[in-house]
Amino acid sequence: MPLLHIGTSGWQHNTFSGRFYPDGIAQDDWLAHYAGTFDTVEVNNTFYQSPEVDTLRAWRRRTPDGFTFAIKANQYITHFKKLKDPTEPVENLYRNVEPLGDALGPLLFQCPPNWHQNLERLHNFLGGLDNAHRHVFEFRDPTWLNEETYDALSAHDAASCVYDFGDRSTHRVVTTDWVYVRLHGTGEAYHGRYADAELDDWADAIADWRADGRDVYVYFNNTAGEGHAPHDAQRLRTRVRAQPE
Repeated sequence: MPLLHIGTSGWQHNTFSGRFYPDGIAQDDWLAHYAGTFDTVEVNNTFYQSPEVDTLRAWRRRTPDGFTFAIKANQYITHFKKLKDPTEPVENLYRNVEPLGDALGPLLFQCPPNWHQNLERLHNFLGGLDNAHRHVFEFRDPTWLNEETYDALSAHDAASCVYDFGDRSTHRVVTTDWVYVRLHGTGEAYHGRYADAELDDWADAIADWRADGRDVYVYFNNTAGEGHAPHDAQRLRTRVRAQPE
């Protein structure tokens, strides 16, 4: 059966305290508690600063075998360089995440809004990626969301991120043999609680993808406000498990 990983975008949110994390749990123990419920997390703070080797090793120690870390690439690659001159920064990225070993999941490249499609830049960047990692691209500017982009990603076995972000949501286009979904909240970005009907719809989509033999990764990013992400992730997982095999 294809893999299914459902979790949240980060675990170090104060909005989780007292709601998902019981009162009295030290922040150093949050990851271990999180990993008692979920088998994956998307790490977003790597967008701002590359983690130290000791930090990555500590993450591994605090999580069980089979736990998966999806890592967001540093903003230097996506926002400062806009995928230009990829060789050195991509090599640095691979080296930085190596301590995670088999706990490493997909590498997420979140491209900035208001950066219009540049296919030449994308093709050059994709050509510099290796085959040992899973790569996913989240394009926030709508000019990227077309067949030319999808064909380029497909040619390099890279995923186009399927995301729900209000009026910037994508179609559910699949470009490789696995799917990566980010759910950024309802209404105001990163806020809100997903309705039952919305989660039912996502559960159906996940069932279809898995029936086609595709691994699926889903991360809830509605971590602000009342921090509904962990509970929405659990609600979706319950729905998926209730689907007929």
